[in-house]
Amino acid sequence: MILQALILLLCFSCGTPQKDGDSQTKQEQVDEFYTSPRDGDLFRIPLVKPVQVISTIGYGDSWMVKLPYQQINRKRSVEARSITVIDSIIIIDAGIVSLPGENTQAWFFIDTKNQKEFVCRNEDEYQKKLTEIGVASAVLYDVNEVYSQFKEKGTLPFR
Repeated sequence: MILQALILLLCFSCGTPQKDGDSQTKQEQVDEFYTSPRDGDLFRIPLVKPVQVISTIGYGDSWMVKLPYQQINRKRSVEARSITVIDSIIIIDAGIVSLPGENTQAWFFIDTKNQKEFVCRNEDEYQKKLTEIGVASAVLYDVNEVYSQFKEKGTLPFR
């Protein structure tokens, strides 16, 4: 009887070795920055830490990206109409923006690896910047569709 109890105890012991792919281990490795579509009252899309797209209403034209390095003339944040991430570089189509001396179509590049920001004021500059980062073309995704996918599936189309 004692032998049976000891065998049973060993079979269901808490000291059972766990595999590397154990779900608890995976959960500990997941950075919460990349998992939650909400942060208090804000709706959010995590891009590359610490950069995220945020909105107070979660749809429409209300999506903004804070420029983390503030290297572009007096710009602290930009509206995001469509976005993508290529490696550590975030690309934002901001639509028409007010820049010193002009209102123009603009694309913003945030290089999180090198902590640099760039703005392209026309299609030619945009294509040159893509070539410079080693990309022939980039697919930018509508920010509302990106949020819907993130909220429903927990994934982003460019990851």
